[in-house]
Amino acid sequence: MKKINIITSSLLLLILITFSSIIKSDETAAKEGEDKSKTLLEQIPIGLNGLNDTLYWGTYRPHTYFGMKSRSTVPINTGLIWSTPNIGMGTYNKFHYKVVQGGDNGIKSYTWTKHDGKNFGSQEIIDVQGHLNLTTSFIKNSGPKGGDWSVRISGRSNYTNKGEVPLVSLIYYIHDESLMKSSEKGLNINIVDNNNNNNNNNNNNNNNNNNNNNNNNIHIKGEHPEIGKYTLHFKDIKSSNDDDNNNNNCLEEKIKQEYNLVDIQKDLCDWRFYGSSNYDLGTNWDVFKNIFDQDFNQHNEAVIRTWLTQRFKSFIPTFPNKIKQNSNVIAVQRVLTVPFNIEISFVSHEFHNEKELTEEKVEEIIKSILTGTEFDNTFSKFEKQFEDKFNKKFLGEKLKKHKSAVYKVSKESLSNLLGGFGYWYGSGITKRSLKSEKIIKSNPVALFSATPSRPAFPRGFLWDEGFHQLLASTFDIELTIESLSHWLNIMDKNGWIPREQILGLEAASLVPEEFRLQLPNIANPPTIIFAINKLLEASQAYKDRTSHNRQIKINMMGDLSVIIENNKEYDSIQRFLHSALPRIERFYQYYWKTQSSGLVENSFRWRGRKINHTLASGLDDYPRASEPSTSEVHVDLNSWVAFFAKSLSTLTKYLGGSDNKNEEKSQLYFKQFKLIQSNIEQMHWDDQENLFHDIFIHKNGSKEFIRTYGYMNYFPMLLGVLDIDSSKVSPLLATIKDVNGVWSRWGIRSMSLKDKSFGTHENYWKGPIWMNINYLFLHSMNKFYTGTPSINECYQTLRFNIINNIGNIYSETGNIYEQYDPITGEGLRNRPFNGWTALVTLMISEQY
Repeated sequence: MKKINIITSSLLLLILITFSSIIKSDETAAKEGEDKSKTLLEQIPIGLNGLNDTLYWGTYRPHTYFGMKSRSTVPINTGLIWSTPNIGMGTYNKFHYKVVQGGDNGIKSYTWTKHDGKNFGSQEIIDVQGHLNLTTSFIKNSGPKGGDWSVRISGRSNYTNKGEVPLVSLIYYIHDESLMKSSEKGLNINIVDNNNNNNNNNNNNNNNNNNNNNNNNIHIKGEHPEIGKYTLHFKDIKSSNDDDNNNNNCLEEKIKQEYNLVDIQKDLCDWRFYGSSNYDLGTNWDVFKNIFDQDFNQHNEAVIRTWLTQRFKSFIPTFPNKIKQNSNVIAVQRVLTVPFNIEISFVSHEFHNEKELTEEKVEEIIKSILTGTEFDNTFSKFEKQFEDKFNKKFLGEKLKKHKSAVYKVSKESLSNLLGGFGYWYGSGITKRSLKSEKIIKSNPVALFSATPSRPAFPRGFLWDEGFHQLLASTFDIELTIESLSHWLNIMDKNGWIPREQILGLEAASLVPEEFRLQLPNIANPPTIIFAINKLLEASQAYKDRTSHNRQIKINMMGDLSVIIENNKEYDSIQRFLHSALPRIERFYQYYWKTQSSGLVENSFRWRGRKINHTLASGLDDYPRASEPSTSEVHVDLNSWVAFFAKSLSTLTKYLGGSDNKNEEKSQLYFKQFKLIQSNIEQMHWDDQENLFHDIFIHKNGSKEFIRTYGYMNYFPMLLGVLDIDSSKVSPLLATIKDVNGVWSRWGIRSMSLKDKSFGTHENYWKGPIWMNINYLFLHSMNKFYTGTPSINECYQTLRFNIINNIGNIYSETGNIYEQYDPITGEGLRNRPFNGWTALVTLMISEQY
């Protein structure tokens, strides 16, 4: 513990509960939170106004490079796998499937250059090691029964040396989780030639190694309980490519010579496929292992043996053209020279008003709606809508005044946040009570949410989601309402929302075991209230604008009224706020019942603290008292609860009602806010240093500051808890612009250079610059504390520093980073990190 002098006063003794009072343990506090009388609250409606249809399909598996997934408890998953086995030695089995850190495994970057969260997207993947650039684009024709969608995968070489041009093994799979072992039949596959002659290979256990499939179409057919019969269609290569494409006239012997393949290499010119049947719930989610199994290895055994004697050559493992009985996974492969385009489409039969479409009708739909020039036309339509909407919502003319790199990072940060949304259904693990050692599965729940980082954190995080939705809501109100509704519906009867959502076996496989267990006394900052506040403020701005039939002048803070496009969106927000209020209030009560200090009235302490780590706070390794103690009081948590109380006071007053209950609630919440605010200012303020600190309560009732220097000092200001006219605002702000402290040319450091813990041990929150907290600095300066020229100057300089640094690094690396170096400004740790770092878009447009 960092100890300075002990301070006592009669005023403090009036505030503190004396040590003779019973100090509540974590277990006692948690037990009090288990209010048996609490009834389950009604679920917030989701998918209203046709949104279930619009969002039924999406890129909802952010941990993979590309794929489409249905938003269902028994989803259909599709996805991309590729390799370039002729590049480098011994890389025949190096398949790219799950995303890695940008720059690792030869993949320099993977960037959604455009993604609207609903209808279309385009992603650029730069495979440096494989000498390949991939573009994955999709369009949707949304509607009942899932609607249709189409994917185009394009490949180009990024290497000029002819001898190093990649030969690409491209695989696209479908996994229907609704199929069960008891199902009458699984997925089946048809090969349809250009004359519509069918070759049904369903349940074909014999290899079909002829090369007659070069320009044929592939139809994978299945049936799902929510959408009925469907077809996944692979369009023939010739009609999907430019005239100069070598794949139009495939010559196997020529390819073997040109790409230095082993002598007995085969299966280079036709579609290859494999159907796997695995209904083991513990393993069937792992598509990669299900398709690269023993049968796959046996099919390639002879070629592998030859390759071992010709190691100077390359070979390409291929599928055996075999469909197992009751297959629930089918993967389709094509070996391609660059450049190439592959078009893959999904057709829902009942969406076209028929129980089962003929092959001819499917082909007609594919040609007339989903591929070729029709794909181009639809993509261009959605692209223009995206550009127009982005420029309107984020004040595009203002953005374009910056250098081009800033505009680019602004638009692509948004796109990657939206492209990182996922959908999960399943159970996490928890304990029935803190006394129990038994680990149990929680009730299965569904979650639709953005994610912090596709390679590192491809799942929902409560601490992050509020920041995510600040950006998402500016672009699309419906996405935010849908996400917040899911998060609030996860809440248990005591108001607990697990801070990390690890739902299902696949999600669990991506998380170290020690982080999977979620305990009901572990809280997290209630950042989702940021997004709720923004919806409320946008409603007020829209109502003011429309009621006066005028445009509000865009000021430094931006025009929040542009967030809402029409009365329908305005009504959706009102309906959501009313239906969500009981759960928001229950969430607020959870903090009082499980995180109250136990020593000081109207004060709070994070539970679950460990030495050198407070995971619940979100600030992880930021230093606190040297050992966890019930005698601590945490200034950041006090600030969060005060902020929550103030927000609830505003919300309940806004919602009103004829019976005055909400008005009474508003007054109660405001009173609670003022009590916590008073405690913060009187107990946590250090007059000697003009900073706020955590405190330690001694047995005699005296307090001791736990003096650390960094983000912790500013939370009452960051969350707008300090009154605008508080005498503490000016001296506190004056401490920020110290280049030997927290101030840097790249943003505000998490820890001051003066603090002895700076840069030590894990060094996660001990110096590096984090964009979520820097956003809060800018937000508070812009919104609450704009009264003096010195504050405005600080705001403008900080904003410029952040925007300039992130833009430059993005231009150099193609990545947005989790954090930035406190000395050099370089990107650090996880990348891409298009969660809260994407808030740079709001910093640029000044729409806080």
